[in-house]
Amino acid sequence: MSIADLTDKQLKTLQANYDSKGLKEGGKYKLSEVLVELLRRRPSKLDTVEVVQAILKLARESSDNRLTYKDLWHHFYPDQEWSGHGTQTVVKNALARVIGYCVSNSLPIITTLVVQGQTRRLSDLAITNIYKECMELGLDVGENPKHFVEVQIQSSLSLASRDSMIL
Repeated sequence: MSIADLTDKQLKTLQANYDSKGLKEGGKYKLSEVLVELLRRRPSKLDTVEVVQAILKLARESSDNRLTYKDLWHHFYPDQEWSGHGTQTVVKNALARVIGYCVSNSLPIITTLVVQGQTRRLSDLAITNIYKECMELGLDVGENPKHFVEVQIQSSLSLASRDSMIL
């Protein structure tokens, strides 16, 4: 039986069992595999591969190779205004799935190119969150969150400079 054949309830039970024992492996599936599968199933109004391609395209087209939540929203919904929490949630859910996709497909974490609108940078909190999430998903993140994220940014920029249709 593949992990994709498990129900959401079974996956959440596996996650709870790992969490309660403080373990990351030991069963048929590692905790990281369970978490990636849960991300893959997370509801999203946007197709994950299309979001990946949009991030790479928008980064390529941007003068600083970065994009914002709002940029991504307008890419998919050009005639709809950004309206705060509701629109942010749509983009946030899509980006969560993208992280799982990147891990599953051995891609750099391209969500590191999605930055705050005012500063055009990732906040310290965003860097910490990306680092922790990637660690939970089983990536070798090292001991320095800023270094890990900078490596992901550079790798993502390299990927964005190529044709995104290779995905």
